[in-house]
Amino acid sequence: MVVAVAGVGAFSAPALVGDAFAAAYVRIPIVADHWPIVSLVCAARFSLIAIAAMLLSGRTVHPQLAQMAASDGASYVGAYFRVRLPLCLPALFWAALATGLLSLTEIAATQMVQPKGMPSLSVTLLNKIHFGRDDEVIAMALYLMLSVGVVVALLGWIAKRRQGAAI
Repeated sequence: MVVAVAGVGAFSAPALVGDAFAAAYVRIPIVADHWPIVSLVCAARFSLIAIAAMLLSGRTVHPQLAQMAASDGASYVGAYFRVRLPLCLPALFWAALATGLLSLTEIAATQMVQPKGMPSLSVTLLNKIHFGRDDEVIAMALYLMLSVGVVVALLGWIAKRRQGAAI
């Protein structure tokens, strides 16, 4: 079910996801601050990356490792946290980094849920790049795009290496 919700959030239009969260936030005001709702929107938009990374990296773990841990007396949960999760942590780290970098540039959904008068980094970047023509901000956005490119390239390289090792 979590994968289905993440898939809907990832493949829906950003404005639709933002509108859905804004409507839910108005009806159920759980928190008084604006950062949790913006964080939830970004998580709904990009959590599929982390889910896919964990599912794909979990398949590369040999099943006999969990069986060996179970034969030593570990429960399923204990074997997961002591055997499978440590082997999947690098993929989770890179997925979290990619998700965080993509969340910094999420504009459409952020504008839908951002309260008036509260600035956000993505909207501030958009305004300064397109309207302010500030050279330092444009350079920072370029560095941000380059870092996303490096993370994606490293994820591809790691996936290719693991695929070659699994065969």
